[in-house]
Amino acid sequence: MRATMSKTILAAALAMVACKPAAPPAWPANLVVDLQALSISRWRGDEPPRTLQAARTKSGVWRTEAPRRGEADPDAIDKLLFVLAKPAIISARPEGKSKADEAVSFEIALVKSDGTKRRLTVLRAALGQPVPVRLEGAGEFLISPVEFANKIPDPSEFLPPSLWPTEAGAGATLVVKGRVDYSLRGISAEDWVSVDGRKAAHDLDDVVGVIIGRQAVSHPEAAPLSAFGLDKPVAVATMCIKGDCREFKFGSTEREGKTTRYAVGPDQDPIEISDQSWRLLVDGPFATQPR
Repeated sequence: MRATMSKTILAAALAMVACKPAAPPAWPANLVVDLQALSISRWRGDEPPRTLQAARTKSGVWRTEAPRRGEADPDAIDKLLFVLAKPAIISARPEGKSKADEAVSFEIALVKSDGTKRRLTVLRAALGQPVPVRLEGAGEFLISPVEFANKIPDPSEFLPPSLWPTEAGAGATLVVKGRVDYSLRGISAEDWVSVDGRKAAHDLDDVVGVIIGRQAVSHPEAAPLSAFGLDKPVAVATMCIKGDCREFKFGSTEREGKTTRYAVGPDQDPIEISDQSWRLLVDGPFATQPR
């Protein structure tokens, strides 16, 4: 009787040990430290995969290289690096899972400045369930769905949000030549004045925001500048921030009675911007009625 009870207790204990999740392998503490480039691909349903490639410049600014060129959305970059730095790991992924039927949700390639490469594969999981993740050189994990299921940015979120996503403050200048010629100078990040003293009918920081604010309506497919009316721009704006000066062109096209407004900067692809923003910069802050 006593021997039978001992065997039963031992069997229960072994069963508990067998059911206990395996301790996860170590997540690299420096996974996102000193990154030089990254690519992110996403698969969703029957849609073809969407992929974006980005690289960090010597000045530390991230730029998208494909499918569109320009400065990457800094919020999306920060969001991705935050999620990957220290995820909430539930356990190691149980062994023996079938690999044949795995559906990939994200695949992220990370490249450091020394050339070290690592590939992270995020597998599809049911709603609210732990997310299986495979990290090259580290192992396989189950990660909290609160993080990986919802917080990894879609590739489209990295596309340039504006012509020049940066901060402009005291000493910054904006010179516009075209329909209306005018110059603005920054007193602070939000305070700007007209260089010639003219009184503006609109907030001057809104004019500056056409370049540095989140004005991108869409990112059209790459094409010659003539396809966007930018080969013969209506206006050219030169902005200088902390000694860095960049030239931006503004143009438009009309097809089937619809006018679409575009702008482009150096070493980037054109973006579509709203009619209101385009007119504010092109017609200038002194016009009470847009042309």
